[in-house]
This record gives sequence, C-alpha cells and structure tokens, in this order.
Amino acid sequence: MLHREKKGVNRQNILVFIIGFFGLIGFLAPFSHVVFNKTNIEGIFGFSKMSSFLFAVGFPILAINAGFILDITSRSIMDKHLSKILLRVSFLFYFVGLFFLTWALAPSIPEDFPPFVYYFSMIIISLFFLQVIHKATRYINNLNEKISALILLCHLRKRGQNILMNDSKHLILPI
Repeated sequence: MLHREKKGVNRQNILVFIIGFFGLIGFLAPFSHVVFNKTNIEGIFGFSKMSSFLFAVGFPILAINAGFILDITSRSIMDKHLSKILLRVSFLFYFVGLFFLTWALAPSIPEDFPPFVYYFSMIIISLFFLQVIHKATRYINNLNEKISALILLCHLRKRGQNILMNDSKHLILPI
C-alpha cells in the first residue's frame, strides 16, 4: 500500500508557486492593454495613451518572465548539459525582453545622436540588467534552498530526530 506524504511546503511547492506566478504575469502582460483600449487615460514615457504603453511593454515582460522561468527551471534539472542549454536560452529571453523594454521606456528624444548610439546604449543597458536579473535569480534560488532546509530542519525536530552541523555549517541528517 502506498503511503502519501503530508502535503507541506517544500522546495518543489515553492518552485511551482514561483513559476506559476511569473507564468501568469507573463501570460497576462501582452493582453493588459485591452483593458485600456476604450479609455483616454494618458500614457507615460512618451506614449499618448496608456493602452499603447502597455502594448509596447507587454511582450518584453512576457520574454523576461519566460527567461526567469527557464532560469529557475535550469537550476532544478539534474542533467548538467540540459541545464546549461536552458540557462543560455534564458539569457537570450532576458536579453531580448530587456532590449525591447529599454526601447519602450526610453524617452522619445529627437535625433540628436546617430541611431547606432541609441542601439549601442540599449544593448549596454540590456546587458547590465541581464547581470542584475541573473544575480537576483541566483539569490532567489539560494533563498529557496535555505527555506527548504529550514522547513526540513523544523520537520525533523518535530519528530524528535537529532540534527548535527559540521564545520562548514552543512546539516548532517541521521539515516
């Protein structure tokens, strides 16, 4: 007879929640402009209407969220080769999303510089934010692992099992 484990908060449940949350945001972002289609709400960042602004940032947000989901997923896969490929593809999604998000948020300035200066600037800004997002994703993943370890520790203490820690502060669990 199979025994079902209690459904608790563990690393997988946290990952499922994070991926679902960002997946939902990514799914809804390209359609967010529809709500403002028949309104005359003033836009921001040089856009005349809010609907045109949301249309311009919707797909970049989708790409960034897809990159985030692939990044998180790549860190959860045991196969190193597949993990590296997913991580590289996530960087491509990040870059494309950040490039077009930068384009949408950059104020529309009259042509005071040649176009290549603007494109070069957008590439540099996208690469910078790519690094920021990569570090933030690593931080979230490490935080997720720490939370999972704390939950496991609390669960084991509830059961009255002894837990030891070695010099490098890693848990030594009894078998």
